[in-house]
Amino acid sequence: MIINILDSTVYNRISAGEVIENPSSVVKELLDNCIDAGATSISIKTKDGGLSYIEISDNGSGIPKSELSKTILPHATSKLNKAEDLFYISTLGFRGEALASISEVSDFEIRTRNNKDTNGCFLHKINDTYIVEDYPKESGTTVLVKNLFFNTPARYKFLGTKASEENNIKKILTQYILANPNISFIWETENGYIFRSNGQGLNESIVTVYGNNIFDKLIPIEDTEGKIKISGYISSPEIYKNNRNFQTIIINGRCISEIGISGVLNNLYSKYLMKHCFPIVILNILIPFEEVDVNVHPTKKEVRLSNTKQVYGKLYNTLNYFLERHLEDKQKASLNSFLNIESTQFTPISSEQHKPSMIDYQDDIDISKETISLSSSQVSLEDLPIVEKNALFSSDLINNNCIVSDQENILVDNSTYNNISNNKLLTNIDKKYTILGQIFSTYIVVSNLESVFFIDQHALHERILYDNYLADLKNNSVNSQYLLIPEIINCSYEQKKNIISISAILAYYGFIIEDFGQLSFRVIAVPSSLKDYLNLSNLFEQLYEFNFYNKKIDAIDSLLSERFALLACKAAVKAGDKFSYEQLNYLVEYFFKEGLPSKCPHGRPSYISFSKIDLEKLFKRKL
Repeated sequence: MIINILDSTVYNRISAGEVIENPSSVVKELLDNCIDAGATSISIKTKDGGLSYIEISDNGSGIPKSELSKTILPHATSKLNKAEDLFYISTLGFRGEALASISEVSDFEIRTRNNKDTNGCFLHKINDTYIVEDYPKESGTTVLVKNLFFNTPARYKFLGTKASEENNIKKILTQYILANPNISFIWETENGYIFRSNGQGLNESIVTVYGNNIFDKLIPIEDTEGKIKISGYISSPEIYKNNRNFQTIIINGRCISEIGISGVLNNLYSKYLMKHCFPIVILNILIPFEEVDVNVHPTKKEVRLSNTKQVYGKLYNTLNYFLERHLEDKQKASLNSFLNIESTQFTPISSEQHKPSMIDYQDDIDISKETISLSSSQVSLEDLPIVEKNALFSSDLINNNCIVSDQENILVDNSTYNNISNNKLLTNIDKKYTILGQIFSTYIVVSNLESVFFIDQHALHERILYDNYLADLKNNSVNSQYLLIPEIINCSYEQKKNIISISAILAYYGFIIEDFGQLSFRVIAVPSSLKDYLNLSNLFEQLYEFNFYNKKIDAIDSLLSERFALLACKAAVKAGDKFSYEQLNYLVEYFFKEGLPSKCPHGRPSYISFSKIDLEKLFKRKL
C-alpha cells in the first residue's frame, strides 16, 4: 500500500466540505466576518437560493491591501495569535478556514478598503491564480461568491432545491438579525427584498422577522446580576409553535444549539403546553468567555459550558420568575376587568329599579298580536311554546325564550345563539321523535319509537356548520362578504409571501386578500357563513407555518379544510349553552334528516343511543 501526500488543491476541497455544506453555510461564515469587522450595516444579495450568486457587503473596518492575499490561505486568521487564545474566544470567527474553503469551491472575489487607507483593492482569480489589484471603493468589504460547488459535482448534487436553499438562508438571517439587533440587515433576492431591518434594537428586529402579532404576545426578560446575564423575550403560553424553529438561543453573540437549554425550556413550559408544542424564545445569554468552549463543532453551532448547573439553574429561575409574574398580572387584569373594580361606582339599586320587565295583566294588550324584541331578533309571542313549569326536563326550556304557564308570564332574554333559530327550520310534517329536553346544558335528549338518543349539542352543531360550508364549496357557491373596513394583517415578509402565493386558493374558500405594503396584507372579504366566528389573525397565524411552495393543490386544499374544521368547532355552540325549543328543534331536525351523523369533523361522537332492549337489559328486565 502506497501512502500518497495529497495535493493542496485536493485536501483544501476536502476541508471545504466540512466547513461549507450549502449556500447558507457561506452566508453564515461571511456574516461572522462582517460582524467581527465592526460592521453596522450589512447587505446580502442572493440568486437561485445562493447556488449561483451570493454577494455580501459591509461597512466594517476593511482589509489592508498588504493582508488581502492571506485571506484565502488555509488557517490564516487575524483573531488568534497563540493556542491559549482558544480559551478566551470573543469573536465569531477564529479558525481561518472559511474564506480559504469558499475560494476552493466557487468563483470568488473580494473588494475591500481598510478604513485607514485612501484606496481600495480587489482580489480575484486570473488563470487559476488569485491576484490583488487596486480598486476604487468606500470603506468596508464586499465578497462575491458565484457558481458554488461548480468543481465538486458530488457535493452539488446533494444540495436542495432553490426554494429550500433560500429557506435555509432565511433561517440563518433570522438568527443573525435577532442576535445583532443594532446592525442593519438587508437581504435581496431576484424576487425582491426579503428582510430589511434598521438596526434599531431587538424590538424592531423581532417585528422584522416575526411580525407584530407575535411580538405583542412576548414577555420581556432581563437579569443582569451576577456573572451570567440573561435578556430577551419568551412567549406567553397562549402562543406556541409545533417545532423549535422559533427558538433563538444566543451565547456571547453566537447563535447556538444547546440541548441542555432546550431541556430547561421544556421543563419550564411543561406545566402550560402540551407535548410537541414549543414556546417562542429569543434569549441572549452572556457568560465569561473562558467558561464557554466554542471549538467543538466544524460549523461552530454547538458550545460546551464549564458550569452547566449554574447556567441552567439561573436560566430556569429567571424565566420562571418573569413567566409567573406575567401570568399573575394577566389574571389580575382579567379579574379587574370582570369586576370593573377601578372604574365602576357601585350605586344601590331600589327593588323597583331592579324589577324584571314582564307583561302586566292589567295592561290592555292583545297578546295574540303583540311582539316583543329579543335582542336583535323579533319573535312573536304566539310562536313561543307554552311549557309547564313542572315538566320533566323543563328547567332549561323554562329559562330560555319561552313563556311559563303559571301565575306569571315572564320573558327571559337569552338570544346568544339566535343564529341557530334564525336559520330556516326544516319542515316537520311527519315528526317521529319527541324532544324530551336538554340536560347539563350540554346534551339534547330525544326519543323515538325504538330508542332514546343523547346528542352532544356542540358536536352536532359543528357538523352542521362544517357540512354546510363544504356543500357550498362543492357547489362553487361560497359567498364572500366584503368587510366594511378591511382588516390589515401585519406579518413578516416571508409570511406575507406565503399567503400571497395562495391568494387564488383562498379566494375559492371565500377569502379575498390584497398586498398591503412590505410587512402586511389586508383581508377585504370573508366567507359570509363564517364571518361572525372568524379571528383572522389566528387563522393566518396557523397558515404561516405551512410552506406552500412546491406543494400540490390537494395538499393545500387538505390543510385549509382542516383549518376550517377548526373554525366550525369555534363557531359551534358550546357545552353549557342553553337553548330555546326552536333551537333544539333545529338541531334535532338536522340530526334525523341527515341520517344520524355519528361524528363531528374531528372524529368525536355526536351522540350515543340506547334501544328499548338496551335499557331493559340494564334494568335486568331481560338477560
